Amino acid sequence: CFYDCRLVENAVLPEGITTINTSAFYNCYELKTMQLPSTLTTMGSTVFRGCDQLTELTCLAQNPPKAVSSDFSAEMTAGVLKVPYGSKALYAEANGWKTFQNIEELEPSDIINHFDSKAESQNRYNIAGQKVGENYKGLVIKNGRKYLNP
Repeated sequence: CFYDCRLVENAVLPEGITTINTSAFYNCYELKTMQLPSTLTTMGSTVFRGCDQLTELTCLAQNPPKAVSSDFSAEMTAGVLKVPYGSKALYAEANGWKTFQNIEELEPSDIINHFDSKAESQNRYNIAGQKVGENYKGLVIKNGRKYLNP
């Protein structure tokens, strides 16, 4: 996928992805933050090997995706793992994920806010597919997600 890519600093994987293949982000040296979708169920081995600057990982899957400890570097596990509200204990006991030293739960409202903060600079569209500005009122699509903009 992004094997040995040195240009990516932040990544948000879209909903619908269920598997991340082996070494997908291998040696992405500049990667600092990553958001994994709620639909993720499985990760291949060494997905993030060499991503030593990746110190904030958000996984929106309620149940920890299958992973192995070799997926996460020591630098990564010293950073922050953000998980859905009510699933911290599951991640703290799950193979691979339990190596994280700092697991934080997102409040239910934080999940939408987290998407919003990551997508601030991204384009917004109405449901007809027309590009709209920040002040547009109604249903907007940002980063592949639907939001109500009051």
